[in-house]
Amino acid sequence: MNRTRSGVTGCSLFTCRNCGVVAHADRNASRNIARKGEAAWTAGRESRVPATP
Repeated sequence: MNRTRSGVTGCSLFTCRNCGVVAHADRNASRNIARKGEAAWTAGRESRVPATP
């Protein structure tokens, strides 16, 4: 396996430098994007306006 500085190998695999987990690079990226999108969606749904009596 040929690891580059970004953690992506020559065969489109991502290898985590901290824990050593190996995953397909595109699938790993899509999971990260989905997780961040869900957090932003949830934060946007929380009301910051005081409730009316």
